[in-house]
Amino acid sequence: SVPGWLCSSLSRARRPIRPDMKPRHLADFGQKAVCRQARATLNLLAQGHVHALLRSFGSRCVSSEGEQAVEQERALTAAARSQSWRRAVALLSELCARQSAVGDASCSAVLSVLARVGHWRESVRLFGALQQDGLTLGLSSNNALIGAFARGTQWTSALSWLAAMQQNPAGMPRPDRVTYGTVVGACARGARWQVAIALVQDMGSPGSVGMSSAALGAAVTAQERSSQWHWSLLLLQRAQAAELANTIIYNATISACASGAQWEHALSILADMHHICAESSVISFNASMHACAASADWAHSLLVFGQMRQRSVRPTAITYTALANAFSKGELWEASVSLLSDMEVGRVVPDIVCCNAIVTACAHGGEWQVVLELLLELKRLGLKPNLTSFNTALSSIGAGTWEIVVHLLQDLRSEELQPDVVTYRNATSALLRGSAMAASIACFREAEESGLGGSRLHSRGSVFDFHDLPVEVARALAGAALLDHVTQRAAVPGNATMNDARDLIFIVGQGAGSEDHKVVVGPALLEMLQCELHPPVMAYLDPINAGRLHVSALSIRAWAEASTADCREGQRLDFLSDASVLGMAAESDDRKK
Repeated sequence: SVPGWLCSSLSRARRPIRPDMKPRHLADFGQKAVCRQARATLNLLAQGHVHALLRSFGSRCVSSEGEQAVEQERALTAAARSQSWRRAVALLSELCARQSAVGDASCSAVLSVLARVGHWRESVRLFGALQQDGLTLGLSSNNALIGAFARGTQWTSALSWLAAMQQNPAGMPRPDRVTYGTVVGACARGARWQVAIALVQDMGSPGSVGMSSAALGAAVTAQERSSQWHWSLLLLQRAQAAELANTIIYNATISACASGAQWEHALSILADMHHICAESSVISFNASMHACAASADWAHSLLVFGQMRQRSVRPTAITYTALANAFSKGELWEASVSLLSDMEVGRVVPDIVCCNAIVTACAHGGEWQVVLELLLELKRLGLKPNLTSFNTALSSIGAGTWEIVVHLLQDLRSEELQPDVVTYRNATSALLRGSAMAASIACFREAEESGLGGSRLHSRGSVFDFHDLPVEVARALAGAALLDHVTQRAAVPGNATMNDARDLIFIVGQGAGSEDHKVVVGPALLEMLQCELHPPVMAYLDPINAGRLHVSALSIRAWAEASTADCREGQRLDFLSDASVLGMAAESDDRKK
């Protein structure tokens, strides 16, 4: 049930309208924030408060009243509807300058258009200045003010103003369904799903304004953004009972189910839409496919895709992204690649998100050659690879292909992209798999110098705690721990210190925190150390504590020397700027000779 304090907050809310001011009424900050009169506020907007985009209309003002003032108000409303906020503000300035009776519709139109184009603060200030100038602002202007709060994600201010309207001080208008719907929308933008539910309950209480489709749709959206899919289903049932359910509410509920990986509920709602003859849009199908993809159910995703074609709903790039995600989790990389030709036939222009989903599917399938071909295909499609594209490609590179890792890092920088933590982890792991010791150390040190290494986050000396990490992260950090060990020992004068090095201990856990209490980190690290590294690194589980993995320091040294020798003498890597690493590689080669 909804906590009682949320319901009572509607009548007790007293939060500040602005974080830097504490006015009792919105008109109070007309003195402090902008000016004393609405005309001065509009002049300030015109002179550059909003990027100096207005010209002075004072010379064109005339003193006649009547039809011309009415015509100006009509032009103001038309300008606001067409998003021409400069023209709307200028016309309102003219009306104030001639001291005409400015209607509430004109004020609300200007307030709304300012908020819609991103100037919600100016909309709030203009409301305060108009109010202080003596204008009686009606329900439309108050709703526009709350809409400005919503645009600025100021849900507490929107809730406070609703509470003030409920108390009706100094002739303030009483709230209506639009007021409530706008406040619920503000809560949705702020991910305040409990408050959104409380507001809907207040609307449906006896003597209140009654529920509306807009408010219910906004409340469902709030549940979607907070992954509260079960509340979305309850709100949908309430909308259906009140005969207020529409396509927007259905779509928002399906999206909420998708965020919770509830594909059965999503498909059931989609079927209900068809049964009651509600209009199924491409958003309905896309959200249902995303729900199936989140549950790794590629078969139902494909089924929904077929239903789209049967109902002549044209798919979009988002549609194919959902399909690619589903195929990726089903390890169907060939099907993902085929989507590109299907999009070309259907004249659907792919975007970078869709292409990255296809690249991810191929990477999960271990098809690194196909991944590289897809990166080239991106350029043919006129798309620029982003950091996700390169990170995914780096994660797919197999053993023995460390040169490709270097080229990918070079291409990444040529695209004016900056590596992140994932980039360095994937690159280091790929270089380790390719037995490129010098390159691995250089990449590792570059990450450390950039503050993106992260290998010491869970370390205590020679003990590294990986038991609460995902397998892929643990593998990457285990490789970084090996490199850290090698570089630290190489920095100590005298090679004899390597013989005295202590073994590393990896805390891998015994599966208490994993699904079904299955041990996953330990076996994955053992496989990496003994099967993927060449030569293998000796490691064994502690006979007393199976959650601790011992890694031989001597074995690490042998692996480091052998891997360094594999980098041929004189070979230069553009991204390797650390001279000591290159010197260590050359020195190792000399010893081998």
